[in-house]
Amino acid sequence: ASFPNGIYVVTTADFFSLGNRAEAYTSIASKIAKLPEYRRPIIQILYEQKLFHWDPVIRGLSAQALAAVGPLDPTWIGETVVPFLLVRSLDSKNLNVRHGGVLGVAELIRSMGADRDVLQTSLSGKTLATMLDLVNQIEKRRLYRGRGGEIMRVAV
Repeated sequence: ASFPNGIYVVTTADFFSLGNRAEAYTSIASKIAKLPEYRRPIIQILYEQKLFHWDPVIRGLSAQALAAVGPLDPTWIGETVVPFLLVRSLDSKNLNVRHGGVLGVAELIRSMGADRDVLQTSLSGKTLATMLDLVNQIEKRRLYRGRGGEIMRVAV
């Protein structure tokens, strides 16, 4: 049995390159995501699971990896990922989810916002308005306060 671009994947994601966690998330993931058959699965694992990991370092690395991979599929990011993360950014019960959502949105804005046309054409008007109002909503819901307030202030 074989898998698409197997030699490239195995040589790129070898034991030594994956041994460095930061390198694995930021560099190796983006190299593999350039292959269309791996792009969406990598994005999915990042935004559905890794952004909400219990370890804040993993959440930060996942957000950076999402920012590196996101511009490869801006339409899908704008239609699927950003709305998903915006809802999670206002989760009042789970700090990990809220923190990861804000980090993901922030890193995607940073990476895709360099080209305003890409950002505006990939996001619906409602999503763009929600994104622009995110900081106000976090403040309004008082998510800066109490348990996890400090980590949220840093993320925002």
